[in-house]
Amino acid sequence: QRTKNEIPVISKKRISKVEKTSKLQKINILFELERKIIEILLLYGHKEEQFEELVLKNDDNGNVLLEPVLVKSIVHKKIFLDLQQDEIEFTNDSFKILYKKIIQEFQENEKLVLDVFLNSMDIELSNQVTSILMSEDQYQLHDWLSKDILVKDKNEVVGQLVTETILSLRTYLINEKVKELQTETKKNNTDNSEILKEINDYYKLKSLLYEKLNRVI
Repeated sequence: QRTKNEIPVISKKRISKVEKTSKLQKINILFELERKIIEILLLYGHKEEQFEELVLKNDDNGNVLLEPVLVKSIVHKKIFLDLQQDEIEFTNDSFKILYKKIIQEFQENEKLVLDVFLNSMDIELSNQVTSILMSEDQYQLHDWLSKDILVKDKNEVVGQLVTETILSLRTYLINEKVKELQTETKKNNTDNSEILKEINDYYKLKSLLYEKLNRVI
């Protein structure tokens, strides 16, 4: 359940619906972020972790400040609520199906037994899951988390990995949406005030996301 003072999002604006691009780099970034979310759910979806949320507070002078608050949540619930908040949808068809199946499994059974889960899917999806699980050494930190951080076990930074991955996805999608809107203003010869206001709103949100992301890494 979100608190009323939590960082606001731009409601009813689906930041997931960005203009499709043929550039391989952009596709790869999105692919890797979506794949990472599936991997996290498969490996750590059942775990309860501590997450840092930034909430908006007013100081004595009326200035708006971001104050960190630590909350506990199950990993799959945290990911589901964060993606639902911004109405983010997976762009990769296989990941989209896997995400729905994984979340449904947790919601119905409160756990995910990999052998049973694999046997419940067709060969193609089962191979996808196997590939994701084998793609990364379980005992090696992801390079996103290796910056100036020394830990003994990847399990110690699951909450951090979840937060950074979701923030990276949200930031990427916002950047793409802003580019799309900027292109629209160049094509449109009429009044662009509404579009410019929307761009400004996204910039404000991106600024908050960057501040939170910098705290994580």
